[in-house]
Amino acid sequence: MAALAAEVRRLGTALRLGERAPPGELEAALESLEALGCLPARVLRDTQVGFMAAQLSRNEEVLEKLRARAGSLVDGWRQNLRRWRTARTTEAPPKGIKRPRSPEPASSDEAEASMEMLPPPRERVCRKLHDALQSEASASEP
Repeated sequence: MAALAAEVRRLGTALRLGERAPPGELEAALESLEALGCLPARVLRDTQVGFMAAQLSRNEEVLEKLRARAGSLVDGWRQNLRRWRTARTTEAPPKGIKRPRSPEPASSDEAEASMEMLPPPRERVCRKLHDALQSEASASEP
């Protein structure tokens, strides 16, 4: 995923330049992004390439065909994100969309280790929940 994000960031620099980028470079970047297909939500969020493509699609100083290509890329990404969000709320995901899964900690030691990786406010909340559940479990045992 890191390699994909790095490639998308590299292609995003041409989009950021907009009309200042050579037309061939801008067209090649759009073509490469189209070839990558639907990008994962995390890559879109981390690289901000969707925002750059949307700005390019509204930039009057860029050729119309490049603006249209950027707009169709953004539309495709939006549709994919909507399908993914819809799939998360249904039983079976639509064909071709994978639902991310978070692994369950196998033991309380692993749960505590995963809590240590959280930022301090979240860690405190998780610890309080963990302690409350532990005390409730021990109180309910005969």
